[in-house]
Parts: sequence; structure tokens; C-alpha cells
Amino acid sequence: MLLSLSYDEYDQWADRLRRLQPDSEILVVQFPRAHELRERGQP
Repeated sequence: MLLSLSYDEYDQWADRLRRLQPDSEILVVQFPRAHELRERGQP
């Protein structure tokens, strides 16, 4: 996820991880932050 080149790729990795480890810290902490940046138009 950390090396994703786009938000779409990031979301795909997040979906895969969510199926394997739904309580993963990266999904709880980083995922919301990444979507906040996306909404603000940050690359």
C-alpha cells in the first residue's frame, strides 16, 4: 500500500488487506488519512 502509485491502486491493496486482516493498524490509522488527502486533492 505504501508504494502505490495512485489512490486507486492504494484502495485495491486496502481491499485485499481488509479481507485478510480487517483490524490491521494501517487500515485504522493510515487509510483514513490517505482518503483525507485525496479529498483535498493532494497527490
